[in-house]
Amino acid sequence: MLNKIQDNDKYLFTLVSIFAIFNIAFLPPLYLYISMLNFLAAASLFLLIIFSYFFFKGKSKQSKIIALFIFILFVAQFFLLPHNIGIVKIVLSLNTILLWFFLYLPISFLIFFGFYLYKSKAFRHSKAIALILFLSAFALLAYYNFGIIISWYPDDEMFLQMLSANSIINLHNPYQQNYTSLLFYNLSRYGATLTTKNSIIGVLDYPALFALVEVPFSILNIGMQQTIKLQVLISTIILFMSIGYLAKKEEIEKPSYIMIIGILVALFVISSTIEALMLSIMLFAFSKSGSKYGWLFMGLAASIQEMLWVPVFFLILYTFEKFGYKQGIKELSLTILVFLIIDAPFIISSPYQFFSKVLAPATYYIVPDSYGLAGYLISAFYPIPLGAYGILSIIFIIVGAAFFLYSGEKRLVFLSSLIPLAFLSHGIVTYYSFFIGSSILSISLEYAKGKVLFNKNKAWLLYIIAILLLAAIVFVSLEHIKYEHIFYMKSIAENYSIANNTFYYNITIAYKTNVSRFATAIAIYNGSIFLYGMKGNILLGSNENATPNMVDPNIIYLNSSGIKKINYIIDLPKNIGQFYADAVIFNGSYVYYLPPIKISAS
Repeated sequence: MLNKIQDNDKYLFTLVSIFAIFNIAFLPPLYLYISMLNFLAAASLFLLIIFSYFFFKGKSKQSKIIALFIFILFVAQFFLLPHNIGIVKIVLSLNTILLWFFLYLPISFLIFFGFYLYKSKAFRHSKAIALILFLSAFALLAYYNFGIIISWYPDDEMFLQMLSANSIINLHNPYQQNYTSLLFYNLSRYGATLTTKNSIIGVLDYPALFALVEVPFSILNIGMQQTIKLQVLISTIILFMSIGYLAKKEEIEKPSYIMIIGILVALFVISSTIEALMLSIMLFAFSKSGSKYGWLFMGLAASIQEMLWVPVFFLILYTFEKFGYKQGIKELSLTILVFLIIDAPFIISSPYQFFSKVLAPATYYIVPDSYGLAGYLISAFYPIPLGAYGILSIIFIIVGAAFFLYSGEKRLVFLSSLIPLAFLSHGIVTYYSFFIGSSILSISLEYAKGKVLFNKNKAWLLYIIAILLLAAIVFVSLEHIKYEHIFYMKSIAENYSIANNTFYYNITIAYKTNVSRFATAIAIYNGSIFLYGMKGNILLGSNENATPNMVDPNIIYLNSSGIKKINYIIDLPKNIGQFYADAVIFNGSYVYYLPPIKISAS
């Protein structure tokens, strides 16, 4: 595909894709009520999809116009934030990714030049030289990981993965285990994901392959840092080799393609080693779906993380449409079989525990420090209970499927998968970067296309989309009425002061609610986010003691008066400079973010 587009457009696409990824990374925390942010949050995703559509059509002039819009959007959004906050955010992100890009550029060159020799068979010993290039790249990667990198910072997901792998080694079902207490007493080391039910996520909530890939590393027992370095090495090698193997021969020799790969691999490896592995599996699923062994990779993708169920579902629909019912049923059946082979021991041991945990991410009431792009707009202007976002996501999975089938373009599978993600009540940057990056990479991959076997008139799909959009509007309206009837909260007065690096923040809220007990927390944001309670550390409550089942002991009680004063006393990080303060009050499905304030501590 890239070879049909002028060189300037290829470099432009590279530039704009990076801007688009940073634009999405730059939005969080989305809940900050900054002028025009609501428009920009929606426009960024819309323009990205439109740009990708024109790019796939190969219309040079149109792609440049849309690229210009995205560039203007990025610049406009940057200047909406105070410069010292915006610059810190951009510089830190760029510094990290460009460092890895610098390291991975020679790796990209060695591997893709090796694959060029391997595929072109330019001379007698080209395969032998390709092997030498591959081994050189592996040696260089090993040197980076074990010789240059001092340490990696594990998070709560890695910790839960490690604990789950250890349970499997000890012949215990990890879905029957609860690691909340272990995580709670290691919060300072790994962090945690806080829910609006005032707990943390301390269970294995992914399919079994997520934990199984950790088992060999746990058996080695070489310590967490060495384990992570080894995982980074192996997952990076797999990702580079997968892209090189699947890419078209004419693409892997192009400098623009090597640059794209270097940047995207850096982005994915920084996100997590498991995400790099997920990307490798998903690219094989994309390339091979509809062919002889596509079901194997789709089964593996479905077995490692629920997020991949959406593109796997869409690819199976593509097989039904382009390869016929017989191939579609075969691919669906074998994909399910692979999933069951991997997960069956855990399902048989405890069906309820397995399915309740694996389906939990769709129902978690996570404190939404950033919503999905569309979810943010709803929460800002027309709030609904958090539980309603799960139904919205299901509606828009069907919308995404209808859009994907209507387009008939296999490369739109990843952008179509973004549609339901936009309606989550919690949006994580890696969700968007994963599918945007996958979409960019898929452009130059070989893949089985199939042919149109059914009626080419797809107008009925547009009717389905229109009906579902109308249903979503009605659903949101009804949920909003329900929400306003049960829960209403608004800030009516606030004042603050700073003395001796201590932040005193006093808020008065008016409310109408049937719920009397709420937890509260406050985020301090200056490029990094610091979470506090009413009196310093979030674990130090004003009237309760923190426990694994009540992580935030900062409890406020609401009576029938309709008015409540809340006082926060925070010891600020040294030399914090200018920052935002953003408080949240929550209980279950009901969350209220107070309007953030901009403060200068200098």
